[in-house]
Amino acid sequence: MALIRRVPKGPVLGISPFNFPLNLVAHKIAPALAVGAPIILKPAPATPMTALLLGEIVAETDLPGGVLSVLPMPNERAAPLITDERLPVISFTGGQFGWELQRRAPHKHVTLELGGNAAAVVLADADLDWAARRVALFGNIQAGQVCIGVQRVIVEDSVHDAFVGKLVEQVEALRVGDPADPATEVGPLVDEAAAERVEAWIDEAVQAGATILTGAPATA
Repeated sequence: MALIRRVPKGPVLGISPFNFPLNLVAHKIAPALAVGAPIILKPAPATPMTALLLGEIVAETDLPGGVLSVLPMPNERAAPLITDERLPVISFTGGQFGWELQRRAPHKHVTLELGGNAAAVVLADADLDWAARRVALFGNIQAGQVCIGVQRVIVEDSVHDAFVGKLVEQVEALRVGDPADPATEVGPLVDEAAAERVEAWIDEAVQAGATILTGAPATA
């Protein structure tokens, strides 16, 4: 006879990024509440308000007091939370810091969601106009600040030049502006530091042999 019982490991530290300030916060909170584990959520410093509003909504329910705590703080102040033995589970969505987080808390149950390197493949029999529009839009959606956007494009040799020409046209046709405007397809980066990081990546690519086909220089 075997008896299996599933119990929560204990209180959870959830660390969420800025780019989906409600969806990814819910990804942390919902599983914890479902198994009866309290959770401390550290939202991204750039977008804490959504998490705080969600915390207010949860506080109005009949869930036990303290089951959810929303704790905004600068990233550099979060080290004590990461190593605190009272938080045996860490759920992190973000960039490469996730691996450093795992090194700092080697004895904890750490769940990492670190993004991807999604590719679009364009074959010779594809509808090039449709493919160019989709790649242009989903390569620049949310100004590229989304881990599931198009990050690489693999094109069959025989249609490469034709596709690239159409892609440039579609990128230049994207409507850039205020993200609150429904007509906007590409909004701004989250802050100046992000813009500087993107510019540095472009410079690095050019130095490695890449060619810029469209887009104004950052100093324009």
